[in-house]
Amino acid sequence: MKKQHLQYGIKDNKLVHISEVEKGLECNCICPACKSKLIAKKGNKVIHHFAHYNADECEYGYQTALHLAAKEILFNAKEMIIPSLFLKFPYTNRSSIKIFDEQRITIDNIELEKTYNDIVPDIVVYSHGSKFFVEIYVTHAIDDVKLEKIKNAKVSTLEIDLSKIERDITHEDLKHYLIDSCKEKYWKYNINTEIWMKRFKDIADKKTNISRGMAQHIDYCPINIRNYRGKSYANFIDDCLYCDYLVGNEIDGILCTGKKRISTKEDYINYMRENAKKE
Repeated sequence: MKKQHLQYGIKDNKLVHISEVEKGLECNCICPACKSKLIAKKGNKVIHHFAHYNADECEYGYQTALHLAAKEILFNAKEMIIPSLFLKFPYTNRSSIKIFDEQRITIDNIELEKTYNDIVPDIVVYSHGSKFFVEIYVTHAIDDVKLEKIKNAKVSTLEIDLSKIERDITHEDLKHYLIDSCKEKYWKYNINTEIWMKRFKDIADKKTNISRGMAQHIDYCPINIRNYRGKSYANFIDDCLYCDYLVGNEIDGILCTGKKRISTKEDYINYMRENAKKE
C-alpha cells in the first residue's frame, strides 16, 4: 500500500497545508484526527509532510485531513464543474442517454455537515434555486444504506472520489481537482433521472409479450424489424432488449416508444413541441 503522507495539520484552529508552515516543531501544528503534536518534515530527500512527534502515526490522520481540506476548498468556492448525467434504462441492453452535459455552475451558498432528516451530507451546494449533496470519498464510499436514504430524500448527490489521488498532492492541485475537474466526480443519485424516466414511461406504448414455442415475440413492431406474412413483429431477446426504443420491461410485456420515434431527450422535446403546436 502506498504511504499516506499527511499534508495538512491544524494550527491555531485552522487547517494548514505543509507548504504554509515552518519546518520541524516550529510548525506548531496538531493532527486533525487525534490532536497529537506534529512535526513538519521538509528536507531535500523526502516528500514534505507532517509526522506525529514522539508518537505513532494515527490511523485516521490522513483521511481526516484530506476530508477537511476538500470541504474547506468547496466551502470557499464560487463555482464548480459538475459531471454529465446519463439515464440508464434498467433491465435492457440499450445504450444510456445523456440528460445534460458536464457544466460549470455558480455556487450561491454552501453548508457543511447539516442534517437532513437522518442524513448528514458532507456538503450541501445551493445553485440557481436548487440544492444537491456532495460526499467526499477518501476511504469510505457511499454505502447502500446511505444511498437508500438519499433516494428517499430525493436530493441529487454527487460523490467525489479522492481515494486514488497522489498522496503528496499540492493544495492548488487538490483545488483544481475538486472544482475544475470531473475525472472522479459521479452522480450517485440524481432526481433528473427519475423525472426523465417517468416522462419516457408516460409516453411509451404498452406491448404484450407473446410466447411462441421457445421464443418470446412482440407483435406489431413499430419499426418493422421483422415481418411474417405481412405482419411486423420483433424477437424480445434478440431485438427488443437492444432496441433504442425500449423504455422498460414489465411482467407481461414491454414499454416501447418506437411508434413515436423517441429514443433520446431531444426526440422527446421535439415530439412534445410538435404536439403543442397542433393543440
